[in-house]
Amino acid sequence: MAAAPTWPVCVKAVLIWRDDVILVRADDEAWELPGDRLERGESLEDCAERAVEQLGLKATAERLLDSRVSDLDDAKAPLMVTFGCSVDVPDPDALGDDYVEVRLVPVKEIGSLALSEVYAASITAWHRLLGR
Repeated sequence: MAAAPTWPVCVKAVLIWRDDVILVRADDEAWELPGDRLERGESLEDCAERAVEQLGLKATAERLLDSRVSDLDDAKAPLMVTFGCSVDVPDPDALGDDYVEVRLVPVKEIGSLALSEVYAASITAWHRLLGR
């Protein structure tokens, strides 16, 4: 019997304030959603909230938006899980320093960025579910 596939799990938070989404960039990498790897014994929701706390914000994971294995061409590509989160009013100048850059981007402009399909779909879904 073949062993079940295993993947690292990466949980991302979709944070929309007004009509802007919070995106982050590490090093010279592409824009992405804030997130982190799931730790042993941690719930998916707790992981999303912890990732947001690393930005210096307080959020609540409200709704699972998407889960799929990353489209990276890599045998160790992670299972990507995205949550729509409620967030207090963000102050971009006070955000944590885990990333090279943190930006509030208008949701209507995400199509012009090189975002992964799961990120773009999750942002669009959460924006729609918030009634905006």
